[in-house]
Amino acid sequence: MKNQKNILISIVTSLIFFYCLMIEGSALKLGKRETIRSLGLSFRTFDEFKSRPTSFPRIFTNSKTKEKYYKVVDIWCYKQYIGSWGNKNSTLNIYEMSLFPPDNSSGYVAEVDASKKYRTKSNSAYWNKNEKKQWLELFSGKKMEKKVRSIKDKYGTIVEIYSFKEKNGLLGLFVVSNKRKVKNNVVFIYTVNDVSSKKQALKLIYSSIKSIRFTSIARKAKSVAKKKKAGSNPDIEISKEKVIRNIKNLKDWWGIESKDYFIITNYPKSSKSFIKELEAELISSQKVYSRFYKRTTPLKDVNVVRVFKERDDYATYVGKEKEWSMGLWISSKKELVISPMLHGKKEDVESAQIKILRHEAFHQYLHFALGQVQSSAWFNEGNAVFFEGIRRVGRKLKIEPSNYLQLLKNMIKRKLDINALLKMNYEEFYSDAKGKKKVSENYALAWGIIYFLYKEAPKIKKKTGRDYTKILRNYYNCLVKTKSPEDATKFAWEKVNMKKFTADFIKYYKKL
Repeated sequence: MKNQKNILISIVTSLIFFYCLMIEGSALKLGKRETIRSLGLSFRTFDEFKSRPTSFPRIFTNSKTKEKYYKVVDIWCYKQYIGSWGNKNSTLNIYEMSLFPPDNSSGYVAEVDASKKYRTKSNSAYWNKNEKKQWLELFSGKKMEKKVRSIKDKYGTIVEIYSFKEKNGLLGLFVVSNKRKVKNNVVFIYTVNDVSSKKQALKLIYSSIKSIRFTSIARKAKSVAKKKKAGSNPDIEISKEKVIRNIKNLKDWWGIESKDYFIITNYPKSSKSFIKELEAELISSQKVYSRFYKRTTPLKDVNVVRVFKERDDYATYVGKEKEWSMGLWISSKKELVISPMLHGKKEDVESAQIKILRHEAFHQYLHFALGQVQSSAWFNEGNAVFFEGIRRVGRKLKIEPSNYLQLLKNMIKRKLDINALLKMNYEEFYSDAKGKKKVSENYALAWGIIYFLYKEAPKIKKKTGRDYTKILRNYYNCLVKTKSPEDATKFAWEKVNMKKFTADFIKYYKKL
């Protein structure tokens, strides 16, 4: 925001109502005023709005080269992101209209090139109608109507009213500017679904639009980041800047960072001791993971951990398919998200949350330790459950059986098919086509294999000479070399007599 008299600053505000109003007679209400000091803008939001984070852009992997890519348009949008707010019925996203649409908006950009600048809008000329129309159509993915109406107010604010065809819901698109202040373009996109009164919804939309005020831009936006340290890893710093951009204008969100971790949360700052405890657990757990599986490539991304205060916010953030979860490592976005725990005794809640943290943090560690190479489902999930029950006691590690133990004991009363599990991809591993019980059994068996290989395999080798102790090491080393989970599994297990292995496996768990 330097040289504010010469630089064109634009904002996009997108208010999209994703949820239907379920209660008869319920109505939207105009809420409190929000201020974004770094942009010199304030406006009235809707009732019960609170700050919300937006998701990081999704990463795509080339199946042949294993290279990582972003969609060009996703990076373009994210580079202009300012902040998000919402309530149970609506969401507000704010973006800067500061970058020209990319030449190849339908293409992909390599992850290593994603931090490079796109073409910035010339600061010598104001955006013309065609440029704004092109920007809006790329951002919204909708074709704008040709007719554009304009209204002015006594404060020098001009509102351009754009429209586009939409079958579902009520929409309005407004481009707002005020040349007396700072040259801004502000775009509001409203969507209201299943409202009982269209007239009332339109009235509230216009009330929100008319509440916009332009003020002086703050000289320096408040940041959650510390100054860059001399000799710091530039790749890590770039990934930290992405996190800072994600929450810098959300007053309820803040963060703490260590060498390898950046934890962001909307818990009140009075809960800082709790967040510090999570940070300590993460750092301690990472040291434990590294004792079993050494990092093969230097860490180039800070480990992002997002801790939600409200369960509903977590469910909205992870999406309908994953809203049942209590924690999630999202590899496509390089982010670990943690839900607040449900009701229960304090000690039980804390214990459960730590287990979830250890589980998901292992996925995060393994992702970066392998240079973002995907591992097999049996190995990844089996180890994640295994590390739930591992803790440091002085300089020693204590390994406790999983809660899946009883389920596994019940399973060995029937015929086990370990080979089938080893061949499962993630879709098959998580598939609930055969019921949620089958998914739980997959977790139980995967954990059972890892636990058996660490706890019992050395004893079996000593007693019988059957050597299972190299399976995990051979798998990991082969995966690092070939980058193929299938090849690594085949190599690790090809010399194992599965009939004898299964017998030893069953015998161990029957006596445990």
